[in-house]
Amino acid sequence: MYSFLISVFVFCFFPTLVQSETGSVSVLGSKMTINWDVDDQDISIKVQAQAEWVGLGFGSVMVGSDAVIGWAKNTPSVDEYYLEKKQGCFNNQGVCKMTSFGYPIFFRNGTVSIENGVTTLSFIRPRASSDAHHKDITSKTIHLIYAMGSLPLGDHQSNRGSVKLTLSSGNSTSSGDSTSPMIMAHGIMMFMAWGIFIPIGVFLAAFGKGLGVWWFRLHVFCQVTAFLLTISAFGVIIGYVQNQGSNHFSEAHSVIGLIIVILVCLTPILGIIADKKWNPERKSTPIFPDLTHWFVSYTAIILAFIAFFLGLALASAANFLYILVGIWVAIVCVLYLVLTVKRVKSGDAHK
Repeated sequence: MYSFLISVFVFCFFPTLVQSETGSVSVLGSKMTINWDVDDQDISIKVQAQAEWVGLGFGSVMVGSDAVIGWAKNTPSVDEYYLEKKQGCFNNQGVCKMTSFGYPIFFRNGTVSIENGVTTLSFIRPRASSDAHHKDITSKTIHLIYAMGSLPLGDHQSNRGSVKLTLSSGNSTSSGDSTSPMIMAHGIMMFMAWGIFIPIGVFLAAFGKGLGVWWFRLHVFCQVTAFLLTISAFGVIIGYVQNQGSNHFSEAHSVIGLIIVILVCLTPILGIIADKKWNPERKSTPIFPDLTHWFVSYTAIILAFIAFFLGLALASAANFLYILVGIWVAIVCVLYLVLTVKRVKSGDAHK
């Protein structure tokens, strides 16, 4: 009788002591499902994903978050990590196990299994933080980050994102991990440079000689504008990566980007030399500097087109952006080939 009265009293006057909220969200095109059960003390997580390893962290961005990562294939493992930088663990920097910092494991009841290609990771974590390496998630809004991939543990490309849980409302919103305005600015400036101004400059040089002196003036304008946009975009992304604590030039897109920056600095130098050495009486095009200038320019353009798609993958871009960029690149390439064939047939030598 007394137990019953105490239970009624607690329920009526202290409802937060027994409050629990559950929910779920599907992300990454339904390749991952996150289920949660939150009460005043703990959050229980169950993640199911079509991948070999699964990670679920606490924070709005990767760097500075704590996460539980697990895999069942080969040697099963469930462990807790501090995401100090976007790189592998080295000298307690990068994605390192929490025990590397001398902190005890914060989660409990961690399990992982795999069946029919679907990995299931479950664990319970206290909401209140006990140290600087664990996010405090006692507010009504809880930010989670997620990722998945193939073993060995490493680059997960576009298989990542974040979700925000709003307690007492049952709402959750998910987003990619690539909505930074700096990333958007980088992408827009690079596309304007190498998708618009550089192609226009090339078309003017290859097919615009009929404009008289204006083809050269417009060509220089386009190339200088593209140069400034490229350097600006490069500076923006260098700053972003530095702020994120990530490694510079650690994957294909950034390496190609660095090569493009080097080439875009070399191209105008070759162009100036070619202009100074140009002889209207010449019978053929010299290897240096003219053909070298063309080779460097076209190499940079091809690399830029490749970098477009690698960048979209890193940014977890929507499918329609791949389609739009692909259509534009195809139009530029086809138009160039058509005009080249027309020029060759007309006997107009490109000197």
